[in-house]
Amino acid sequence: MHIANTDDASVISGDRQAVVNEGDIGDTVTATGQLSITDVDTGDNPSFIDVASTATTYGHIEMRNGQWTYTL
Repeated sequence: MHIANTDDASVISGDRQAVVNEGDIGDTVTATGQLSITDVDTGDNPSFIDVASTATTYGHIEMRNGQWTYTL
């Protein structure tokens, strides 16, 4: 019998989407969520890279320690 070591993929879970509601003109509209990442392999400690405020088509997104904020 031969047992081969297999690297299992990390699993991301949590808030992958959110809903925003319109406000009054000039209001800041944001959506927030929390992501987590796990890996069953011994010694693997996956983590998210912090993302500074980055422009997208409709707003800005940033992430710190898995906590993300999207501002329209």
